[in-house]
Amino acid sequence: MSTESKPPDALSFELCREILDHVDDGVFFVDMDRRITFWNRGAERLTGLKSAEVVGRICGPGILGHLDESGDSLCPVDRCPLSRTVREGVGLTVAASQRCRSGQRLQVFVSTLPLRDRAGKIIGGIETFADSPERRRGAERLGKLEAAVSLDDLTGIANRHFFRTTLDARFAEARRDDGSFGLLMADIDNFKRVNDEYGHVVGDGVLCLVAETLARACRPTDLVCRWGGEEFAVIASNAEPGDLRAVGERFRREVAAVRFIEGDLVLGVTLSVGATLARAGDTPRSLLERCDQLLYAAKESGRNCVKSDEAAAESRRGEDASPGAGASSRRP
Repeated sequence: MSTESKPPDALSFELCREILDHVDDGVFFVDMDRRITFWNRGAERLTGLKSAEVVGRICGPGILGHLDESGDSLCPVDRCPLSRTVREGVGLTVAASQRCRSGQRLQVFVSTLPLRDRAGKIIGGIETFADSPERRRGAERLGKLEAAVSLDDLTGIANRHFFRTTLDARFAEARRDDGSFGLLMADIDNFKRVNDEYGHVVGDGVLCLVAETLARACRPTDLVCRWGGEEFAVIASNAEPGDLRAVGERFRREVAAVRFIEGDLVLGVTLSVGATLARAGDTPRSLLERCDQLLYAAKESGRNCVKSDEAAAESRRGEDASPGAGASSRRP
């Protein structure tokens, strides 16, 4: 009884391809003429060039356009590390820069190895390239810097500075695209009592739990931040009248359902929420003031509730007024 099977070499290549497609570095194979025969997903990610665009083409200045540290081209055959590897059977590593689809140049370390058949005969070459350690360290430093200026140290969600920047951007988008969005302010009820009775370590744990719960309850297009103390703010994108109360109620229910647990301590908290839609004529200040007033109204109504002015906002749609002007606010 015969069964169809692929040749061992084909199976080996498929396995090799699958493995190499899961590494972060760029990897490609060439034949003896420097014609590209394989281009992995790492190479696609680092260059922006898809496998279908380069496989079958000669590796040369039109693809990666390698330059050495002096800015001289490494693509001529007599200077190409991959050509030397294929010709002499030696592995090489050089620092270089290469071109990406975007036109930018990426600093990389290039390593080459000869590609041999089972008899040991050289049949081509393998080149790998990866971000230089200096660039990776720079990217890591930049990431840490961005996190420091945009994330709250304690909870890990957006901080007040990043929130204000995003709110300004939402206003600009709404003016340009005639879009709509809403703002919600949420405050943990009786949080001072938590700190007084259980200490600030427990209080910090509760803040982190509430932040995580709100972030999980948000849509991907929304932004939640720690506004300050035990207060949180949420920008709800593409919100229409009737949406915000439901969003606020979801936040309130989700937080009421979770428990902070540490040892024998099991502690629950509730939220008071104010919610309002951005209106024609609003500014970030007027929107924040109006939402703050609604949050205060929720507190005055017994806490653990949502106060929204969506009905009023619906009646004012199309008006060019600045509600909140002249209104008092708890916020300086």
